[in-house]
Amino acid sequence: MSTSALVTAGSVPAFAENEGEKASAAETVLPLRAASYLTQRAALHGMLDAAKGKARIEAAHMTADFYIERGLYPEAALELGRTLKPGDSALADKALQEKLILISLIASHGRSRGTWALEDTAAAPSPLERLVTAALKGEAVPPEGLSSRKALASLEGFFAFPATAQEELAPLLAEAAASGSDGDFLRHFATLFAQRAPALLPATCQQWISARLAEYEGFPQAARARYARLSLTADRCAAHGRLRLALLDLMAGGNARETVRADMVALQEAWRGDTIEEGALRALALIDREEDDPRIALHWLRLLADRFPASLEDPGLSQSAASLAARLFGSLADGQETNLHDWRRDRLAYLEFLKADDIRRQEAESYAGALLAAGAHGKAGAILAGLIRETEKEAPGTPRHQALIVKKARSDLAAGDAEAALTTLAALPETVDSGLAREATGAKLAALIDLGRLDEANVELGAELTPAQALELAQAYGTHADWEQAFHLLKAPFEEAGETVLPGGYYDLFAAAALLSGHEAEAARLLGEDTKKDARPPLAAMAAMPGTPLPDELTAPEKVRRLLDETGKLIHLADTL
Repeated sequence: MSTSALVTAGSVPAFAENEGEKASAAETVLPLRAASYLTQRAALHGMLDAAKGKARIEAAHMTADFYIERGLYPEAALELGRTLKPGDSALADKALQEKLILISLIASHGRSRGTWALEDTAAAPSPLERLVTAALKGEAVPPEGLSSRKALASLEGFFAFPATAQEELAPLLAEAAASGSDGDFLRHFATLFAQRAPALLPATCQQWISARLAEYEGFPQAARARYARLSLTADRCAAHGRLRLALLDLMAGGNARETVRADMVALQEAWRGDTIEEGALRALALIDREEDDPRIALHWLRLLADRFPASLEDPGLSQSAASLAARLFGSLADGQETNLHDWRRDRLAYLEFLKADDIRRQEAESYAGALLAAGAHGKAGAILAGLIRETEKEAPGTPRHQALIVKKARSDLAAGDAEAALTTLAALPETVDSGLAREATGAKLAALIDLGRLDEANVELGAELTPAQALELAQAYGTHADWEQAFHLLKAPFEEAGETVLPGGYYDLFAAAALLSGHEAEAARLLGEDTKKDARPPLAAMAAMPGTPLPDELTAPEKVRRLLDETGKLIHLADTL
């Protein structure tokens, strides 16, 4: 009969409930040792499914041991979790519970004891379990609240673990002990393992512990020499030792910075995803934080945040990231960045580190301005809208709040949405800050002109318009051939100006409006005033004057000549009188 025939699940007899049954689980599984992994696993699970009473406990132990012997802890947690549900009679066995909890701890890197720990019969975590849990999480041992004496005493139980579990956990315990700050515990830990199971700790772990003990005993140079003999990539103990050496070198100062940096980059690349990489990234951020360009250190912190999110819960690291981000975005807010692509990249990568709200808001406003200049009006408007909402909650109606509203309206206008601009401006208070009144009026005027609501602009804003804004509205009236309105709109600022020189194009447009609306006397008075002669350009040049769009009837050369002739006659008449 073949081996596979002996070990198929169907060929294995079910465990008997009575102790008098001839075949025990151990006797039944003997042929399994020669079978393949899959066949053995199927046979064991078949026995566990069929077994009852004490035989079920024995089958559960055997199945758990099958996975433990192969170091397959995640598989064990998954498969046994499907079979041994809470309330299962086999879980009444305390030894089985401890074995299953150990499987869960190793499978979850110390983060879960498994559903089996919820059983009423499950004991609270023992000192040994607390040691193992801390080591699996990458934390120092003994953990807080557990004395060195109790921790050392509990280690005797470690040597009762299955051999494969000891091999799995011994280096982790050594790392945790050497990473801690309890020199007495580390010394006794090393002695205990040297006496009971020296083969469990690789030579690199022993070297690391030896170097760490030299530190505790006040021999820093000896410690550094021992750390330096460790390879960067030999194993975790060696890598931890080189991390420690890097910290000692950084604390000592000197000229070792570039060498340490190169070692940390090598560690980071060799141990991706491991806590070794986390330590290397921390060291690199520490090394580069004094660089002129904060992006260099922020690059390492970005990797830390992406790969080890919990690392940024460290107050010191979080504060360092915030300080570097404040340096970077403070310079961006001052307009020191001209490449919009690089600026956008920096915001995506590092903005979340920034904790200073004032710098964040200044940078956002500067970035919105850069977007507007680049023609990205929609994105700029969205940023400004967010800033307006923030400011409205904290300081509504303040000059800053009003300034953001006006800037948002300008972005709406640049995007070609005059209606949105008017909606935005409606949020301004009745009394606008004096420094913003002219700009707010200009934005509203531009929106109303875009919408063709010229009379509304004249009635609502006429008294507030500057000469330049009056000229803008008059030009709009001119494009609609409403020269009467253009004339009256320009007349008052002209009369009030006195000797003040008005904006370029103002005199010619006023003269043209006067002529075309039948106010020849006004045109003659304007064109005959010597005080304005130097300020106004020749009427014949007004058709080519930039910024002064006029109807086609005035830009045609023959029409301009006719107007000049008529104006000349009026000037002659005025001189005669």
